[in-house]
Amino acid sequence: MAPTTTAEAYRRAVSPAALAALSIADIPVSADAEATASATVEARNAARSRLYYAADSFDGLIDLIPGDFRVPLREPLKAIQSSAERLIAARNLIAKWEKLRLQGKRPDPWNAKQPVIQFSKDYAESADATAARTALAAKHEEYLSSAFADALAAQQGQ
Repeated sequence: MAPTTTAEAYRRAVSPAALAALSIADIPVSADAEATASATVEARNAARSRLYYAADSFDGLIDLIPGDFRVPLREPLKAIQSSAERLIAARNLIAKWEKLRLQGKRPDPWNAKQPVIQFSKDYAESADATAARTALAAKHEEYLSSAFADALAAQQGQ
């Protein structure tokens, strides 16, 4: 690990982690030895939890682990971090797509241009050509909507 700079040391000294470490001293004292021991364990666990929650980076979390366990735990914790980041990204994508679906919209890549059919001039003005264009537009919209719904369901399933 890289040596700690003065700025990092100062930041850690005034961080919630340092305050949590100081709160270990706030262990209640009781006449009952068993109650005191239980309160001590609870206070230490609470302080340890505050230390972990105060870690604002992966390296900050690794620094909280005792030295003997840092090397063996680094890779598994890095894998967990990577999985968590992928999960958060997937959840954000699903939320964004759900919002668009509720608005009756689709993401930009899903808004493909409708194919254009060219008819001869005489036929283009007929009722059959108008019906064919209308049917094509409806089928195209139906395809895009169903493909987006399938993609959203697939994203939710992962």
